[in-house]
Amino acid sequence: MTTPFDDAKIAAALVDGIPLDFKTYPDGSLVVIAQSGQKCQFTPQQVNKAHAALVNKETTKTEPQDAHQSKPSPSGEAVPSTPSKAIPRRSRSKKS
Repeated sequence: MTTPFDDAKIAAALVDGIPLDFKTYPDGSLVVIAQSGQKCQFTPQQVNKAHAALVNKETTKTEPQDAHQSKPSPSGEAVPSTPSKAIPRRSRSKKS
């Protein structure tokens, strides 16, 4: 059984954002209210797949950070690498 914190992460991953609310059921299904107000119901298989993806993502984050700290410049000095900027997602247009 997952913890409430894990359930919150899974709900956020399934709706690609911070959910307004969510509820887990004993059968393993999950109902999430997305930021748009839509109610989304996910099967236990979908929940397990999202949980596995989050676990895999966290295990890849634990790789050593030394390799990504700095990259050499043409002059031979170490220059700190800049993180890539996140690209904003396009939202659905509102109906008038």
